[in-house]
Amino acid sequence: MLIQFAALRGLPLRLTTGVRSYRNVEIYGESEHQRYDSTMYGSAAMVSLTFGAPDTPRTDSNTVQLSTPESLLPGDMLVQANDRAGIGHHVQLVTRTSPSSISIMQGNSSGVIVRPFTTIMRIFGRNRADPQSASYAGMGVENGHYTPDEDGWNYRNETTGAEVKDFLKQFQLYRWNFAVFNQ
Repeated sequence: MLIQFAALRGLPLRLTTGVRSYRNVEIYGESEHQRYDSTMYGSAAMVSLTFGAPDTPRTDSNTVQLSTPESLLPGDMLVQANDRAGIGHHVQLVTRTSPSSISIMQGNSSGVIVRPFTTIMRIFGRNRADPQSASYAGMGVENGHYTPDEDGWNYRNETTGAEVKDFLKQFQLYRWNFAVFNQ
């Protein structure tokens, strides 16, 4: 969503992984990468293969961390990381906030998406993280919301009906660091 938003408005964008930085003004044509168009969709496809939940909370480049749920604004992110020693593995996008609710959208995956299964799949030319692959594990976008009570912020997935008490404690809160996108 961020890549398409920036491209449609001619805004610069830079996302950094542990290996490299992607800029939406780079050349992503066939001569550079053989599989991707030099468009916002080509840029999005390249990023989707290597940029994920663990890369989002890079506060030196991609994001700034927020301290409280009350500071969240639409467009901010909830990164599930507190249950895995601070390593992000799931991202929810905040779509609306009020004192009594935080609404989110999220992607999910189907099937087995853990190592060594994903490594074996790659050996056979299938990438569960590649939206262009027949073995892609991604599913449609789901909606949910958090509501506070005396124990914390409870979660409800409006698409599946799943509910988790005090689920927000598993997440770290982030906002895109737009200032670094121009550098």
